[in-house]
Amino acid sequence: IFYFDAGSNLNAIRYRDWKIHFTIMEGAINEAYRKTPSWPLIVNLRMDPFEDGPNSSMYIRQFYADQMWMFVPAQAVVGEFLATFKEYPQRQAGGSLSIDAVMDKMKSAASRQ
Repeated sequence: IFYFDAGSNLNAIRYRDWKIHFTIMEGAINEAYRKTPSWPLIVNLRMDPFEDGPNSSMYIRQFYADQMWMFVPAQAVVGEFLATFKEYPQRQAGGSLSIDAVMDKMKSAASRQ
């Protein structure tokens, strides 16, 4: 499973019990901002179904060190997915809820009339 945000950015992938976050959204849904950690965040969903480990466990560094092997197969999965865009290109950009995007759309619609 591939997880995208509203801006069409790949945020995470899931394979079986594992989820790897490349970026995360911090804050409440109406004011969230995108944060890119230095290393992808690895979560075992069977062990941590609420994905609290990265924020609450003092052993998270050891867990990451033990699970670094996950990066190699994750690269292969993402690479295969990105290769499909050659044959099936993305058709439209992601939507935006920002006021700037709304104003730009209104201005472009007004200029066409």
